Amino acid sequence: EWMAYLEDRQLIIKKYRVNYLYNSLVVITKKNNQLRKIKDIQGFKKILLTTKSRISMAMTMSVPAGIYTKSYLENINIWKEIKDNLVESPNVRAAMHFVSRGDLDLGIVYYSDAISEDKIKIIYYLEDHYHANIVYPLTVLNEEEETLSFYNFLIESNSKSIMRKWGF
Repeated sequence: EWMAYLEDRQLIIKKYRVNYLYNSLVVITKKNNQLRKIKDIQGFKKILLTTKSRISMAMTMSVPAGIYTKSYLENINIWKEIKDNLVESPNVRAAMHFVSRGDLDLGIVYYSDAISEDKIKIIYYLEDHYHANIVYPLTVLNEEEETLSFYNFLIESNSKSIMRKWGF
């Protein structure tokens, strides 16, 4: 959305705009929680609808991860049933910490954040086709040598393999 904003105002150099990284959403629980991996979307719905704990996620009106999550939950037709059982945090890391500390049993966060936290485990991968693609675009604002050098460094395969290691 912000990249489109910049592009509409002709503040970027369009020929350098690329979809640089992608992410996905996962359901997490505390590492020592007895919850097992969820097998399918029906199992996921059942867990969300029957949990006695509130569900942790980023704010659904302003934080991209929360917006994607809300869209997913609307598209699988359970948003109305669970919207009052959510704890919305100002960012994904805060949402994840509620789960890692054991304050809440379940959370929905970015995959890239989840793999960085050793106190939680992933129990379900949300299907991407139920929400918009999570894309991190890249571009440049000028064609100065240092700018293009850094841009080229980021898009080379070695740099991208490092980003894959971190969940993108």
